[in-house]
Amino acid sequence: MKKLVALLLALFLCLSLCACGKSGNEGESSQAGSAAFVKPENYASVLLVTINPQIRLYLDKDSNVLAVEPVNDDAKAVVQKLDIKNKKVDAAVKSIITVSKDEGFVKEGVTVSIKVSEVKDKEISADTITDLVEKSANETFTELKITAEVKTEKVGFTQSDPVNSDPDNSQHHHDFSKATCTEPAKCACGVTRGEPAPHNYVSGVCTMCKKADPDALAAEKEKKNPLKNLKKGKEYYILKPDNAEETMLTAIFITFNTDGSYEYMQAPFGLEDFGEEETIVYKGKTYYICGGLGGGGRYTLTTETITLADSYDMVFTMTTDGKLVVQKTDPTSEFFKVGDTLSLR
Repeated sequence: MKKLVALLLALFLCLSLCACGKSGNEGESSQAGSAAFVKPENYASVLLVTINPQIRLYLDKDSNVLAVEPVNDDAKAVVQKLDIKNKKVDAAVKSIITVSKDEGFVKEGVTVSIKVSEVKDKEISADTITDLVEKSANETFTELKITAEVKTEKVGFTQSDPVNSDPDNSQHHHDFSKATCTEPAKCACGVTRGEPAPHNYVSGVCTMCKKADPDALAAEKEKKNPLKNLKKGKEYYILKPDNAEETMLTAIFITFNTDGSYEYMQAPFGLEDFGEEETIVYKGKTYYICGGLGGGGRYTLTTETITLADSYDMVFTMTTDGKLVVQKTDPTSEFFKVGDTLSLR
């Protein structure tokens, strides 16, 4: 009987040892399977990027990538195509977004979460990292012509400094204003996103900032260029009443010839018909020429001015509708004044 009991005890002990050995091997296999990624020892901070792929970047104190950890299955396909080790974090995030797009994870209206989940070095600013990465992400989406929302989150110093780890959960989330034509979208903390909005030009002026349209200014300047727009061989003229009743007018005609010479004629006009063929209409009334004297000289052109030499010391500029405006005149002139306008006849 004692031998039977001893035999049974020995058998039970043997089975127990076998079971323990088997259980130990399974634990070692499971542990080995979960140890595919090895966290670097010298990292200073951790950035978690979530699109649908979720990727964890381990950074050194200069925000260079030490290691890349795929957190979910979608991330594994992206990480396999990344070459971002030792790159700056902003460049790394740009690559993550680009490859994620190529893999079909980034579409119009996508939301990207960027979180500094751990900071081990007191001298490292989580704000600096998130601002740098957020700017890079927005610029990348702009280049890809994809509308996206980039959300940021950060923690404070998380090792041996619980006082700075944001115990009341007051992490700052950027709230961007709408971009204007003078500045990009801006958070109250000073961080900006993207580029300024385009100007909205109406009739040559921006409706938001009132800035003149440079294209319109260039076109307007071109229309005012005498070298291109002065009508040579045609008469420019100005009329001025001689009396309050406007029964007599004085007219001056100037013709610019193609050889650089000009001719002028000063003539009186009246309401009485003296049998001359030369007439002119002023305020709906027909006036008849009754005399006149003339002369001439040389003129020079620039892209902005017309200058009469010789007997007249005068400078004209052109308007966009082709008229001439007196900018400078002989002080002794009894007829021309600065600001007088000559029309094309």
